[in-house]
Amino acid sequence: MNEKGSESVLREFRQLFLVIFVLSLVSATSLAYQTWEWLNTGECGCNPAFNQYSTIFGVPVSLIGLIGMLTFAGFALLFIIEKSIFGLEIFLLYKIFFGLLSIGLLFVIYLMYTSYIVVGALCQLCFISQTITIINWLIGLRIFLYLFRR
Repeated sequence: MNEKGSESVLREFRQLFLVIFVLSLVSATSLAYQTWEWLNTGECGCNPAFNQYSTIFGVPVSLIGLIGMLTFAGFALLFIIEKSIFGLEIFLLYKIFFGLLSIGLLFVIYLMYTSYIVVGALCQLCFISQTITIINWLIGLRIFLYLFRR
């Protein structure tokens, strides 16, 4: 598919990209609070039982999520305003975006397993971000399947 064709197809999904953009910013707000809490107290800000699982290689999980959500919001904004970066075709950017959404989904599955099975507790702030990641991935999958069936 040529670049013009890709842009017109992605334009059809502008509202879905707007949903991803807004949801990602909502999640980023929650994750920013959790990161701030962790940086100031050294704890994850929810259940103390989560503290041993609140970092990966010394990096707060909330910071990893925050970077991810801001990345998702940035990509969604690119598709909303129909801009490319680094001279890449917008269709290729979408493939990269969906790959990142999929990595985010796998990360959330790991975090959900850790929270609900290993720790046996629910953090409401984490649950918000986890749910938004799943919704973003499902929206991304809908677009991905449409693009690759054409």
